[in-house]
Amino acid sequence: MIIDVHAHIAKSGTTHPEMVGGTLEDLFKYMQLRGISRCVILPTAEMVLPTMGDVEHKQYAYSTEEAIEISRKYPEKIIPFANVDWRWGPQAVKKLKKYVEMGCRGCGELNHQLVVDDVRLMPIYRICGELRIPVLLHIGGYPFNPDLDGFMRVLIEFRNTNFIAHAPGWWTHISAEVPPYETYPWGLVKPGGKADMILQRFPNAYADISASSGLTALQRDFRFAHEFLERNKDKLMYGTDFPCKDWINKERFGVDGLHLNFLKALGLSQETFEKVTYKNAEKLLKIE
Repeated sequence: MIIDVHAHIAKSGTTHPEMVGGTLEDLFKYMQLRGISRCVILPTAEMVLPTMGDVEHKQYAYSTEEAIEISRKYPEKIIPFANVDWRWGPQAVKKLKKYVEMGCRGCGELNHQLVVDDVRLMPIYRICGELRIPVLLHIGGYPFNPDLDGFMRVLIEFRNTNFIAHAPGWWTHISAEVPPYETYPWGLVKPGGKADMILQRFPNAYADISASSGLTALQRDFRFAHEFLERNKDKLMYGTDFPCKDWINKERFGVDGLHLNFLKALGLSQETFEKVTYKNAEKLLKIE
């Protein structure tokens, strides 16, 4: 049993240089190839992504409604999340309630051009706590929620809401030394990073290891990665960000198996490996 908690699917035809095809057919091939039992599909809110035009966005993105429809066709394989936009105002909360009633198990991936503790995001965090679903946050470089101090303020204010952290703005802080202008820093990790501290200190803080951000952070220091995963075995989850591209090998991270192969190579305890690859996701998403 392996659950990928961070995957996307795309409609065919996109030509955007940062995007890989990643159709539903591609996703199923990846799942079969790597022995993935279920995937969480993170849809796109009905907005235009910053680097994409209207036409290309519609070609690429899957809406929440489309993710729900796919999950109903393949309930044993697909777990849908909902995505909403703060610019919808009160409608964002209403839509999120509707989406959960329709079967969504979480909210995200939220990557709005706002800092993580912006007041305009608070209604979304609050309703997710009331609905008992987690929020998956893209904590990237500016302006995509780069402030972990702000993230801690959110974790304190919304104690009843679980958050799943992801992206470079989170994973660079696996080390206590964070180079200011490096998205994917390399070199041995200095213990005491904010990411480690947050996972230990806040019961409602989780993270997924997806994309190059998660993989690079763990690969930079093999011994520390083993200790980090064992220490945070109840708070970390397997994910790939399928169809995230491996720009060095020109392969997709999911299909290439880099994340899974690395976990297997770490020599983790059976308990930790099972928790990271599926048991934590089962518990957090209430999967039976």
